[in-house]
Amino acid sequence: MLLAMVTGTKTVEMMHNSITFTFIVTLVIVRHILDLTKPLTVSLQKKAMDLLKAKEEIVLLKSALTEICKLTLILDTILSMKKLLP
Repeated sequence: MLLAMVTGTKTVEMMHNSITFTFIVTLVIVRHILDLTKPLTVSLQKKAMDLLKAKEEIVLLKSALTEICKLTLILDTILSMKKLLP
């Protein structure tokens, strides 16, 4: 029983240490990307799919994902600079 408590405490401690700011930001970004891609994936799976509308949605999605990519590069740069500061 004591071993289980110690192991449980270490597990909780490890989880607490692994949840960093960068990890949380990554989860938020991935969630946002999935929210953006879901409507397109659902519409592409329909039997009565409009190819022209799907193409337009793909162009919009590509644009949104490009912007997210730029923002993540900016965030990565900021975090890298933060690590260099004393």
